[in-house]
Amino acid sequence: MKDVSKYKIAKSYASSWVDVSFLNKLEDTVLKEVEILSKSLKDDALLWQKIITPKAGKAIKEDIIKAISKKMKLSKVTSNLLSLVAENSRLDCLSLILDEWQELYYEKKSIVKVNVETVVPLTLTQDKKLKKVLEEKLKKTVKLNYIINKEILGGLKISYGSNLIDDSLQNKLENIKKLMLNR
Repeated sequence: MKDVSKYKIAKSYASSWVDVSFLNKLEDTVLKEVEILSKSLKDDALLWQKIITPKAGKAIKEDIIKAISKKMKLSKVTSNLLSLVAENSRLDCLSLILDEWQELYYEKKSIVKVNVETVVPLTLTQDKKLKKVLEEKLKKTVKLNYIINKEILGGLKISYGSNLIDDSLQNKLENIKKLMLNR
C-alpha cells in the first residue's frame, strides 16, 4: 500500500514540475537536469541514501539540496522543486518523481521511449537505421534506451509501451525447441 501512495506522490510532484517547466519554456533544460539527477542517484547511491535517511534533519537536507542545486547549476524550476521535495520530507520519492517527469515529458512531446536489448552495442549506422525504422512504424519521435543483455545471445529485443518485438537468438532457439518437443 505504501508504494502505491509513493507513486501517487511522485506523479503529483512530477505533473506540477512538468507544467511549470513547459510554462516557462524550460522543458528541454529541465529534461537534461532530470537525466543528470537520475544518473547521480544511480552513480552516487550512497550519498543520496545519506540525504534521504530519516536520521538527517529536515534543515540539513534542505541545505544539502540547495548546495547540490548550486553546484550542479540547476535551473530555478528544478532547484525549487528539489527544495519543495526536501521541505516536505519526500526525498525518498525523488527517483520516482524523476522517472515520472520523463514519462510526462515524453508524452507531451509525443516521444515514444523504446527499450532495445542487445548483446553488444549497435554501431552508429545501425542505431540510426533502427531509429528511422521505428519512427516510420510508430509515426512518432523515438528515444532509444539501450540495455546490454548477454542472455539473449544475439539479435534484438525491442519493447515500447505494452509491445514487445523479440527477434533475439534466445527466443528463436526456444521456439525451435518447442517445435521439436511437439513432434
